[in-house]
Amino acid sequence: MKPNYLLIDSANLFTRLYAKLKAFENDPRNQLIRNIKVNENGQTIRKELNVIAVNYYFRTMVNLKKEYPEASFVHIFDSTTSNEYRRQIDPEYKANRKSKDIEQEQCIEALKGALKVFQAVVYDEPNFEADDVIATLAAKIALANKTAGIVSNDKDLSQIVAYAPDFIRLLQPEYDQNQGRNVYKELDSELIKEKYGVYPEQMVEYLAIKGDKADNVSGINGLGDKKA
Repeated sequence: MKPNYLLIDSANLFTRLYAKLKAFENDPRNQLIRNIKVNENGQTIRKELNVIAVNYYFRTMVNLKKEYPEASFVHIFDSTTSNEYRRQIDPEYKANRKSKDIEQEQCIEALKGALKVFQAVVYDEPNFEADDVIATLAAKIALANKTAGIVSNDKDLSQIVAYAPDFIRLLQPEYDQNQGRNVYKELDSELIKEKYGVYPEQMVEYLAIKGDKADNVSGINGLGDKKA
């Protein structure tokens, strides 16, 4: 499938890049320090940030553009208030997460600003997670008889494929030894079943039964992956 739109789970992608590259921030070969405008407590300040992860985010976009030259890119982030709606339902939602890394948050704001300078399409909807916006956009794209590729390694997003299996795919990176870089594998319903053990339309019930430690969502006691 050649997607008309690539919906980038930017929050997920940047978090993984930041965590991976943080260990190398003191390596002079990798260090990219820039004096960047960032938003802190409602005020614009100037601060030195290690923006190596921002650099690698754009490298990832270049590689994606090579693979999908005709696709329109949409960058979707979590909003700063993304957890509030779900915590009204479950106060323990993501309560197990570490406190936010201030520099990481500032780098994300710098990334958003850079994307907007390049006139990229960026979503950061108040009170919503990136997942919510991605699901909404994918559904609207499918209704318009267009195709969408969701760029993310988040299993939660696989359920969106069930909405329109002929129009929506999950795109996940895999390292190709021959090419020496990541390539993107398109997961349809069958490949999602092969990877996660359930079809996209079963993912909600599957996670509800077994729980989801990443989001601090408890499942049914005594029921794990196999029984779920």
